[in-house]
Amino acid sequence: MKRILLLSLISFYLYSGDLSTYNLKIVSSIKKNNQNITTINTINNKQILVKSDKTLTLEQEEIIGRTYNTFYNWPEMDISTSNMEFEDNILSTVINVSNLNYNGVEISQYMPSGIQIYYDTFYEYDFRMFKDTLFMRLKGQYFSKKEFLDELLKAVNDPILYVQIHDPAYLIKQIASLRDENLEQTDKISTLIDNYTNLLKMHNELLNKHSLLKEEVELDKIAQTKLKNGVISLNNKSLFGSLNEFDSTLVDEVISLKEGNPGIKVEDIELTLKEKDIKYSTKVIESIFIIYFNEFPQNE
Repeated sequence: MKRILLLSLISFYLYSGDLSTYNLKIVSSIKKNNQNITTINTINNKQILVKSDKTLTLEQEEIIGRTYNTFYNWPEMDISTSNMEFEDNILSTVINVSNLNYNGVEISQYMPSGIQIYYDTFYEYDFRMFKDTLFMRLKGQYFSKKEFLDELLKAVNDPILYVQIHDPAYLIKQIASLRDENLEQTDKISTLIDNYTNLLKMHNELLNKHSLLKEEVELDKIAQTKLKNGVISLNNKSLFGSLNEFDSTLVDEVISLKEGNPGIKVEDIELTLKEKDIKYSTKVIESIFIIYFNEFPQNE
């Protein structure tokens, strides 16, 4: 019996629920919308509103007191309003801050929704800060005031770096963005490959057409050469009307000399042909002038 009584006394001591030991006082407790709303006054005449499913238990009051001692008496911070809510013995706390000056930096301006604290068996924080168009999620286990305030200062001093390192949602979004960009780049590469394939096909088709045209041009040149040589032969008839044959080398040589020296005369060509020991006739040379160069030699 004594042992049971001793355990009861220890339990009562651990969860005495005497909020006055924390300089807190319950001033009202009402039932609203199936919730119990308890108003607690602090020593500074600030109010804490506590929501719970039922009347606060001794253990819940002890959690409130320890939470108050941990977060509500910082000289660096002024609290405007505060709300707590219990789900069983799990506590969520929202602290709206009017001033939080740490290491010369006013941090409260970057906390539009205040500080959100959770307690189950230990304290955690999870809330957002806003600076330079960036929303930063601060989430972690609370160990000490200094470590917590240092974390806030890191976020304020370099929000981009903080988001990149600490915000998983941001990282997931970045990965998704990179994936989308990669898919977009893949589509672009696929389009470029298709375009290249089509251009290569067109290039090959043009090459084939060019080759065919080149062959046609060569055939046309051969035909024209034959035609011109035929005309030269006709102009080179003998006295009795028979065709005098001539070497095609003669035609090539005369054309080469004429193209190399457009002002050259038939007589000059004859001298050159003699030197090269190429058989010729004046009539053939004159015919070449007429047919290939549209030039009619004048007899002097």
